Amino acid sequence: MTGNPGRFHTNVTKWVPVGTSAEDATRIMERHGFQCSSPHEREGAMPGDAPVAECSRTNHIINRVWVVKFNFKDNRITAVDDWILNDPFRLFRDMH
Repeated sequence: MTGNPGRFHTNVTKWVPVGTSAEDATRIMERHGFQCSSPHEREGAMPGDAPVAECSRTNHIINRVWVVKFNFKDNRITAVDDWILNDPFRLFRDMH
């Protein structure tokens, strides 16, 4: 797994492009070592906001967390947000 945000985004969008079904997205991300939530409405979401699912993968040795958030419409991915958290001081220990 890369520590480069641009490369990470490229990998994620190759694995799970926009238009992928929620079930396929979860299965593919889990195959890449991520743990995923089922699609759900965000806490505090406005009526009509798209359901989301989050997938995360943690490496406790280097204290890094990779997070991907998918937005869905009609059970298909419409947008992908991803980020990498680096935690050299183990501050995020219980976040994910």
